[in-house]
Amino acid sequence: MKRKWFLVLIVWLMAPAFADDPPEAKAKEYRIENWLMLGPGQVTALDRLAYDSDRDIADHPFLDIPNLRPELGRKITWSHDEVLEWKPVGRFVAAGEADSLFYFVTFLDARKFMKTRLVIRGLEDALANVYVNGREVKKEFDRKTATLSVDLTLLNATHTLLLKVFVPRGKAFALDAGFTDPAAVETGTLSFSDSPLRRVDFADILNLKRVSGMSLSPDGTVVALSMDRTDESGDTCSWSELLSTADGSTLTSTEGLGKWSDLSWFRDSKGFLYSESDKKTTSLYRYDLLSRKRSKVKSGIKDLAGFELSPDNRFIIYWTYKKKEYGDGFKYIETIPDRSASGTYTHSLYICYLNGGSDRKIRSFSDSLYSVMIGPDNRRVLLSTSTPVTDERPYFRSTFHLLNLEDHTLTTLFDSHLVSPAGWSPDASSLLFTGGPSSFDGIGRMLPEGVVPNEYDTQVFVYDIGSGQARAVTREFEPSVDDVFWSRWDGNLYLQATDRSFIKLFRRDMRRGEFTEIETPVDTVNRIAFADGGRYAVIWGSGVTTPHKLYRVDLIRRRVSLLKDFNGGNFESVRFGRVENWDYTTPEGIKIVGRIHFPPGFSPEKKYPCIVYYYGGTSPVERSFGGRYPFNWYAANGYVVYVLQPSGSVGFGQAFSAVHVNDWGKTTAAEVIAATKELLRTHGFIDPQRLGAMGASYGGFLTQYLATQTDMFAAFISHAGISALSSYWGVGDWGYTYSGVATTGSFPWNRRDIYVDRSPLFLADRITTPLLLLHGDRDNNVPPGESYQMFAALKLLGKEVALVTIKDQSHWILKYDRRVHWMKTIMAWFDRWLKNEPLYWDTLYGKYGSETGKKD
Repeated sequence: MKRKWFLVLIVWLMAPAFADDPPEAKAKEYRIENWLMLGPGQVTALDRLAYDSDRDIADHPFLDIPNLRPELGRKITWSHDEVLEWKPVGRFVAAGEADSLFYFVTFLDARKFMKTRLVIRGLEDALANVYVNGREVKKEFDRKTATLSVDLTLLNATHTLLLKVFVPRGKAFALDAGFTDPAAVETGTLSFSDSPLRRVDFADILNLKRVSGMSLSPDGTVVALSMDRTDESGDTCSWSELLSTADGSTLTSTEGLGKWSDLSWFRDSKGFLYSESDKKTTSLYRYDLLSRKRSKVKSGIKDLAGFELSPDNRFIIYWTYKKKEYGDGFKYIETIPDRSASGTYTHSLYICYLNGGSDRKIRSFSDSLYSVMIGPDNRRVLLSTSTPVTDERPYFRSTFHLLNLEDHTLTTLFDSHLVSPAGWSPDASSLLFTGGPSSFDGIGRMLPEGVVPNEYDTQVFVYDIGSGQARAVTREFEPSVDDVFWSRWDGNLYLQATDRSFIKLFRRDMRRGEFTEIETPVDTVNRIAFADGGRYAVIWGSGVTTPHKLYRVDLIRRRVSLLKDFNGGNFESVRFGRVENWDYTTPEGIKIVGRIHFPPGFSPEKKYPCIVYYYGGTSPVERSFGGRYPFNWYAANGYVVYVLQPSGSVGFGQAFSAVHVNDWGKTTAAEVIAATKELLRTHGFIDPQRLGAMGASYGGFLTQYLATQTDMFAAFISHAGISALSSYWGVGDWGYTYSGVATTGSFPWNRRDIYVDRSPLFLADRITTPLLLLHGDRDNNVPPGESYQMFAALKLLGKEVALVTIKDQSHWILKYDRRVHWMKTIMAWFDRWLKNEPLYWDTLYGKYGSETGKKD
């Protein structure tokens, strides 16, 4: 069908206003001249019959606007014989005899949080709807002047502004849109472009497809993935996918139907078991890959805690839990763990034969049963139980048993406070354990006498069942082991390990005792799954500017290939700032590893505000993409971000991690201060007057402690931070157990120099820098009282402090809308104090109190 037009006029002019504009219009507005146009899309006479009015046509979603990707030259099918293409326009005037729709897009780059008004003129005959970032916004239409106005609140980000204009047959339209904030445009705070290049935004952090679990078939040909994605409305969808590891193609997907849980592969790789639960019970199903059908194996299991499939696929062992009961209206606290919100549990163990045989209870455990591992011989099961104790740190005792399935006898192997089970050797003669350097009478220690090791610096041990002796197989291996797999295919160990701020993949040759790194294209191997009977593994990993992707690893050739990029399309137009390593060496010769995230479009001639981030606890700030504290997003908001790894972290060797024990801020705070001073001295583009610092959990404690030690920062943020070590030790669910490692041998009654002198609360009168305290109001790890008491202290002292609690959230802020608000709060606080831009903070909190949002 050919389109007939009385007039189509496109004028390429990039001047800020039309030549015939009256002077008063020029003074009040800045006209947008950079547009991409899609159209005209004809509304046929047949289409016309389906609508009651022109407004109905204008409002109908002919195209999926939230998922449009406007780009020069990109084509879109409008109807079976009509394809439209995005084209650049400056000024546009059109009139014709056909009912037509036009889509105009410009990309707004706001360099700060701002409020402005969009004005669209020339709507005497045409109808327009306005969308920002895919969402329609509220508009006001003045019939007298035929002018449409929209009040916009723009975050510091690149925004997609789309106008959908319906021009009825025989009518005309002249594109005439602008903002009533010419100063913002003239200063570069707000700019327009027809290019979709943009900076990292919320969606790039929060609305991606994520792999939350992986399991690889024994032959390595199929990987099962647990997937989830949260959309911009906050709704989360979870599902499972089966992918071919040959080419990443999807074999099966349950998207929209739920997901498989606790997936366990059959040895022949032709199927697997998984669980599915309703409100009261759980059922187990067998899924056949060839027929793509499922069959029920076991139903009606109440309070299922987990199950394990035998290597010969003949039976499963499953275990159930029972929560400790209390009286009506009170809770009797018998052991320290009883006080926690989760409480304590007992367990029962069952065996179920898959050929339709008997289903029998094996035994019950009065202690917590936290691990069940069936041996390769199908005759023995390694069981791990945990009992709270008060005489040895970290205040629980793990007991390891072997259950003989032929006669159900239970043999206790040993007790330990420091190790966790990790698997069996392929020949069933030995067991794998992970634990701290002091495990098995300290056979993994590499420290001088008298130096207490950091027990979170994890090693691997092989325990010989026959002799009852253990050996440390990673004693001289500096990275800290996160996961270990003993391959029955080649007999070697494969380690996922924290190496400085990287998480890498290594192989240990069990004959030669040699370690070899298997290089991957990512900085952080976030998840890994191994083929039990083959040479392949699959990893889900990312980097500082590399979003998460799925890779296949050939463990023998040590080759890694991209398997699937679930989110590649999301980052086609994203401009990342570069990331550079920058390390600081202390006067004692200790290297403090760090990195600098630069804003996109960085210029060394400018002066930038800077955010300093650290954890300071027992693990480094890894080099992964996104996460709870997305450095790419901070940089996209115009900040230089310096991330450093103070002493005490694992992954740098035992001597480095041992500094953490009984330090509590003394060494780490000094290192942060010294490293930041050197950063300022050597990087002239960082404004020393606009320096902020933040950390979470232990890093939140370190932030508050720093605030008592220096006034070099202009603003602090402490999320879930500890203000008084003694109250955290006694009230946090894990306070006393964590302190059993971090504060070995030290208690409130024998180390006042730690529990009082290094508690920020007792030094609150020294704080002179504005401090924002953030806390989930249901945090049972670091209770919110830690922020409450610091807030009360600083208020009474007349200091600049703000406290924001996140409703119904714990140590992590997970609920989507609350996480978005939490992220906005962080940026608004830094904008207020490091950029002298209080509007963002005032918009979020100014209405809640007369003092809130005001700045001296």
